[in-house]
Amino acid sequence: MSLDWQESTIAVSVPGGDPRHFRVQYFDTKEMFWHRHDVYNTRIDAEEALQQLASKGLKCRILEFGSCAAAR
Repeated sequence: MSLDWQESTIAVSVPGGDPRHFRVQYFDTKEMFWHRHDVYNTRIDAEEALQQLASKGLKCRILEFGSCAAAR
């Protein structure tokens, strides 16, 4: 049995932790709260999503998680 390494596979950053990822959030001015739009494996994908949201006039940001504990 052979295992194939897939390019999208990301190793965990810490033992028992989550894989590195980038969260894109947008700000809801009515609720005054940041909402998660989506989670991406690469910064490039996250930046593309951020640009799409920003083009709609939304305030948005990317949060980079490089070392996340499993318990949040």
